[in-house]
Amino acid sequence: MPRAAAVLLLLAPLALGCGARTDLERGDAPSAATCPPDPCAVSRDLDEDGFDAVECGGADCNDDHAAVFPGASAPPRGWSVEPIEGAPPTFRPRLAVAAGVLYVLSNEGDDPGTCLNAMVTYERDPQGTWTRAVLDERVGSGGAHAIAAGPGPRELHLAYANGIACDGSGFGTGAYLLAASGVRGDLALDRLEEDPESALAGTSVAVDAVGRAWLAYTHAVSTTLRVGARGPAGWELEDVATDARWTTPASIAADCAPRVAYVTEARTLRELRRQGSTWLSSDLGPTDGAPSLVIDDRGASHILFAREGRVVHAFEDLGGWDEEFVLDGDRPRAALGPDGSLHVVFDQARVPRLATRRRGVWAIDDIPTARRDSRPSLAVDAAGTVHLVFVGSQGPVHVARVEDDLACPG
Repeated sequence: MPRAAAVLLLLAPLALGCGARTDLERGDAPSAATCPPDPCAVSRDLDEDGFDAVECGGADCNDDHAAVFPGASAPPRGWSVEPIEGAPPTFRPRLAVAAGVLYVLSNEGDDPGTCLNAMVTYERDPQGTWTRAVLDERVGSGGAHAIAAGPGPRELHLAYANGIACDGSGFGTGAYLLAASGVRGDLALDRLEEDPESALAGTSVAVDAVGRAWLAYTHAVSTTLRVGARGPAGWELEDVATDARWTTPASIAADCAPRVAYVTEARTLRELRRQGSTWLSSDLGPTDGAPSLVIDDRGASHILFAREGRVVHAFEDLGGWDEEFVLDGDRPRAALGPDGSLHVVFDQARVPRLATRRRGVWAIDDIPTARRDSRPSLAVDAAGTVHLVFVGSQGPVHVARVEDDLACPG
């Protein structure tokens, strides 16, 4: 198995404002005393179901899931399918989940010439009710979009790129990047960058262990990969690479510090991870498509990508990198379960399937109502339920797979 060597990239650190709290506001990796933080100091009832967490002296056995509390009935195991209320056939979703609530960011519409698309958010509460809200009424159909949720209730972090000339006169040239971080229903969009000569693409968003939002995106003309964090003074960005393939989206994840997987112009998969004021770089060989990066509870990276028509899983093991082939396919998207299981949605002959890895063994499932080119967005909640949203044979749907009994004992 190949093992990649790491080298140091001497890049300037992010400046995230000033003040006494040097660790977090300066953008350095948080110290062991602050990362991860005490969950009871954040909230004793994180999922807002009326029951304090067991860890905080209460009776809620899963305080990350609002549908799980003493006396709640458990949903049946297996697959379920439900329509997404208000979603059109042009639904193009990105999914996040926190405290048992699903959040979707969707670019909807099919008219790039006149910028008549809309950027829309959806929320599904633990009782199964969907709420739709228009975030931006005039966006181009090609605008890359991404979403993350948490750690607090209804906290959202999102970003997307848009065309400058979205005023009814045509798509024009150039692009700008919008981002928001806050409570759903009170999100303020910040314009982070505007470039009349280029395009901005490959947006990815993540939340670190102390609740700070991070984003990554690519600048087309300069092939620059930029990473940013939201600090007390707002968003701050830095260039971390100058050889990014702008047509292939990067993927960002974070625990106590950010990591980014991206594809170089030479079609090499590379992981960057921040350590203090420097970035470590690992090359993982050739790739044919966009990577999907997740970090497990041991702090090890897992990257899913395609190579020569097969889905590859690259992972850290004993201080180095190993890789394994999963199945024939492409376009993998990954998420981790609370038990450390790795879930991957990928396309096989353009039809999506779900692969799950537990204790080194892969199991493959067909996805109910999935059809060619559905391209589901994937998330796994704190109870281990797998959630997928996509346009299937029954229209826009939310498909879930319950694997364990979601009920508190007693």
